[in-house]
Amino acid sequence: MLSEYPQLKAVCLAMSEIMAEKLQENLARYKTSTPEERYRDLMEKRPDLLQRIPQYQIASYLGVKPESLSRIRKRLSRPKGDKNNSGLS
Repeated sequence: MLSEYPQLKAVCLAMSEIMAEKLQENLARYKTSTPEERYRDLMEKRPDLLQRIPQYQIASYLGVKPESLSRIRKRLSRPKGDKNNSGLS
């Protein structure tokens, strides 16, 4: 079908290249970020998922155990001036 429509083929190719670049950027960001940074990013970009998806699946997506995700969530829920905000409980 694309061979019949060269302009459509060009648009599809350009979109595929853009999507591949974004995928590479996301993968590089994932590899260089901490689980806490990945969780914050998820909270910012897809807060709806945090309500609908079980915590163990979110933990798996972030590359941590559910227990670690629980500690991250607890740390992020504390006020910034809290003395115990170091995460060394």
